[in-house]
Amino acid sequence: MSPTLEIHQVLAGAAPGDAVSGMARAIRDELRKVARSELYAVHIDEGEKRDVLPLSKFPLLPSPERIIVYHASIGEPLLTHFLMGRDERIVLVYHNMTPSGFFTNLDPWVATLLDWGRVELRQLRPKVSLAVADSPFNAVDLEAAGYDPIHVVPVGIDVNRLLRYRPDPKLDARISHEQTLPYLLAIGQLFPHKRHELLVQAVRVLKDVHHREVGLVVAGVERQPLYREALVLLAEELELREITFTGRLSDRALAAYLRRASVYVNASEHEGFAVPPLEAMALGIPVVVRGCGALPTTVAGGGLVLDAHSGPLELAEAAATVLGDSELRSAMQRAGTVRLRELDPSHLMAQFLDLLAQVV
Repeated sequence: MSPTLEIHQVLAGAAPGDAVSGMARAIRDELRKVARSELYAVHIDEGEKRDVLPLSKFPLLPSPERIIVYHASIGEPLLTHFLMGRDERIVLVYHNMTPSGFFTNLDPWVATLLDWGRVELRQLRPKVSLAVADSPFNAVDLEAAGYDPIHVVPVGIDVNRLLRYRPDPKLDARISHEQTLPYLLAIGQLFPHKRHELLVQAVRVLKDVHHREVGLVVAGVERQPLYREALVLLAEELELREITFTGRLSDRALAAYLRRASVYVNASEHEGFAVPPLEAMALGIPVVVRGCGALPTTVAGGGLVLDAHSGPLELAEAAATVLGDSELRSAMQRAGTVRLRELDPSHLMAQFLDLLAQVV
């Protein structure tokens, strides 16, 4: 590639622990081997300001030696205006946009941005030189917006990310003190489409029907205070004291919670890809998910995929089965290992770079 080549990535927002930010960072690190490459975002969390530049710092003058990789996950009018005004070639990496209906009552502004994001996809189509979706589920959205061809490559994922953190004795001791029961672990931002209320209800079913004393740990940034309050009230109504909301965790702490978890669970109604189930598999934790969105193709035999309409009863039954059957847990660990081999990060990165080379 040309020594003057620039391949910069732009995002609506960048935050620690955010999957899209992490994937973009992994791509940037690889791109820097062949080109000048930076990350730019409109909204930058305090923890990312050393690593991500504000969009206002993007070079003003266009260049034929520059490519813009845009990670689309929510609408942002400032970013739409920026992209529509650029002359550089644009590569679209699509991470899905949650249907706005999940946010209409709790956060109308987020709902508006999600709706705008789908408008933006259609507006950008004539300017996009390469369209990449990180799952077959997300490719359907791009197809509906008129994109063709669409390449499916979950580039930038690192399923072994949490394996790099050695157990911290003090952290382990604290978690052991706080979590006196075996616990189910859910990882993800507290958004209504994650359907954490089904997991809270499943814990009650596990106690009453399956006679299993278990807890639930929900690890993730609490971006919707009203939704968190509703979950706390639900736990109180069901007389459950074993529900823990950790808020944002460092990667080291997240790895510690995962290692001690009995089952990883995901009840989400809508997922464009979902990295946490794969990170759980990498640590040997059995995975149980509802078959919604991209979850069936993400898990792909590496865990138990329930019917998309499953509720607390089915979730509780699946968790009880996994907890009570050591042979099943071993079989799930083996299946998870097989699935992770299919998602080798270096192979996926090579696929993406081959596609990018065609644009260059």
